[in-house]
Amino acid sequence: MWKINTCQLEVLPRMRREDIALAKGDKSMAGQNTAGQNTPTPQKSRRADRNLLTIGALFFIIIISFLLYYPAKLYGAIYIIPAIIGFFGAWLEVLSYMQHSNPEKYGRGAFSYFGWGLLLMAVGGACFLDGYGYGIYAFALVLLVLGGLAIAAAFRRK
Repeated sequence: MWKINTCQLEVLPRMRREDIALAKGDKSMAGQNTAGQNTPTPQKSRRADRNLLTIGALFFIIIISFLLYYPAKLYGAIYIIPAIIGFFGAWLEVLSYMQHSNPEKYGRGAFSYFGWGLLLMAVGGACFLDGYGYGIYAFALVLLVLGGLAIAAAFRRK
């Protein structure tokens, strides 16, 4: 049915290095330790640390949002979800700073984290404004943030 022409296959240099390392018996260079398990690369472990940090921050944000309602009675129960969204947007701002100072090779960029964080904070703030009867200001807030992000993206591309 299908035949593969082996004369046209190309061996990449990185493939040759791993084959040489395995032939010499050096498994650490080939990406494996002596037990035969894969060793995590620095990028994977950094990403796992940030994911774990984000999960912890999300739990912390949920607790803070509930504590602002139940004991403090700062806002109504309907505003717990917008508070979580707004605080998570603030957390994404912190992640954008962390990403900017220590970027990942194939990860999301710092500008993307910054944009999503700003947008989530605007949506959370708009829900608060709408709930207190300032619907037009909520709409204006979201449009202001979207316009600011569009301008920042245009300056970033120049």
